[in-house]
Amino acid sequence: MIIAEGDVRDGAEAETPAVDLFDGPLFSLAQDLRVRKDWPEDVALYVVTSQFGMVPADQPLKPYRRTMTAGLAADAADQPSAWFRRAG
Repeated sequence: MIIAEGDVRDGAEAETPAVDLFDGPLFSLAQDLRVRKDWPEDVALYVVTSQFGMVPADQPLKPYRRTMTAGLAADAADQPSAWFRRAG
């Protein structure tokens, strides 16, 4: 599953897993499922960010302030397909 970044959580100051860095309903759901250990083992979670591209949900990221723009999205458009080809 791939979800796009949201707003950086208020108070985020240190490196934290990507899934815990952002606000938004999908992030809240993913966090709740992980805490309850209900996340399906056969479903990988990735986050698309304007700063770091597509990263695994558990990858630690430093908080940043950058808005996803059409140009950044276009630059990253092939990243998921290229990643999946490599992971094959």
